[in-house]
Amino acid sequence: MKQRKANITPRSSPRYLPLRVFIKLWLIPLLLPLIVSGKELSISHYLRARVYEREGRFLEAISEYKTCLQADPLSTTLKKSLAGLYLQKGEAEKAIKLLSEAAEKEPGVWVDVGNIYWQKKDYKRGENCFKKALRFNSSNIDALYQLASFYSKAGRLEDSLACYEKIVDISNLPEAIIGIGYLLDFLDKGTEAAFWYERFLSIYPENIAVLARLSQIYLDNGNLTKAKKLSERLMGLSDSPENNLLLAEIMDKEKNYDEAERCYLKAIDLKDGQVQYGFFLLRRNRIDDGLSVVNKVLLSLPEDPGLLVLKGLFLLEKKLFSDALEIFQKELELHPKNDMLCYYSGIAYEGLGERKKAENCFKKAIKLNPKNAPALNWLGYTWADEGKNLKKAEKLIKKALMIDPNNPAYIDSLGWCKYRMGEIDEALSYLLKAIELGGDDPTIFEHIGDLYKNKNMKEEAESFYQKAKEAKK
Repeated sequence: MKQRKANITPRSSPRYLPLRVFIKLWLIPLLLPLIVSGKELSISHYLRARVYEREGRFLEAISEYKTCLQADPLSTTLKKSLAGLYLQKGEAEKAIKLLSEAAEKEPGVWVDVGNIYWQKKDYKRGENCFKKALRFNSSNIDALYQLASFYSKAGRLEDSLACYEKIVDISNLPEAIIGIGYLLDFLDKGTEAAFWYERFLSIYPENIAVLARLSQIYLDNGNLTKAKKLSERLMGLSDSPENNLLLAEIMDKEKNYDEAERCYLKAIDLKDGQVQYGFFLLRRNRIDDGLSVVNKVLLSLPEDPGLLVLKGLFLLEKKLFSDALEIFQKELELHPKNDMLCYYSGIAYEGLGERKKAENCFKKAIKLNPKNAPALNWLGYTWADEGKNLKKAEKLIKKALMIDPNNPAYIDSLGWCKYRMGEIDEALSYLLKAIELGGDDPTIFEHIGDLYKNKNMKEEAESFYQKAKEAKK
């Protein structure tokens, strides 16, 4: 049976309230702190202050709030409202005075005072205010978060880290989780940072910036499987040049060169994409292709240091040592503390037959950066090849291997140094290991040939000399 429609008017309906009743109910939360104070307060002044504030008539609103405060000088609600207006007018000191008074009754307000000091760049007072808030409530997340941000900007990273960790203990706040990740990352603690990035991604799985950074960390740590998985997630979210560049690096490391080149080309509009594609061609020994790409980009960026240095490296490969040296020396005038420019200059000098100048360049590179593995290796190898300073040469090469333990070129250098020291069998084991690790430089084959020749193993020697000839083709 159909229900007969009820005859309901707004007067009898519980869904409708007279306007005056509605307004009174709406104002109760705003007026309650004032009503319960027990003071004889003119509600009309407070209401006018609220209206003036919403209309942007700040001077009139301030006047009304002051009248209210005369009736109730201890009201924290009024003090906070009036302080907010003073801030709108740029009168920070008046706001600080009112909020500091309010904070005596509501300690959490010290966070607001601290924020004002921070905006005034009075960081010490700001820090003290945040600490006051925490003395009354050690779980005050706002105070902890502001302190963490303050410490981070002040370079007090360990203190910032401690604050973020306290926040995470209290609440699984994403901002604190990512803050820990960023700080650990900045402190070169990539493995620890990765844990927090993963935790952040469990909350926001499609955050592109964090996905990209985490993928890069795994790539740098040699975990290509995880790096690739994250990179593919990135590509599913955005086929951007930046994401293609990251995937190109991963494919390059996986020796999937065709796919790597495809991705590099999709990132070619990026400056980093151009430089990294150039290095890719350099590693692939596609010297003419690489030089063509670099020269083309230099037409629009003729002073770009990264591209100029890359051009110099291609010129080294083409044995145009004077042209390469000219580039490196010009860049060194602009960047005298760049250890890699010193190293590249050393290679150019050696190519020109100026070994003493080359040696000085390698020494300078090592002085600027004691962990410059290529310079350590090159100087050590140069001495070993000349048969001088063999103990020092061995020490330098071993330092390079501590930095990059599976580098075939460095292992070859150590083997050649051992050969010069007369330790033939040990030398041979190093040289063969260099081959096992993928070393395909003809110099390594020649060195092994020399060792077999020294051991009067003519067939083996001839075999490796032949491999050296084929590798040079």
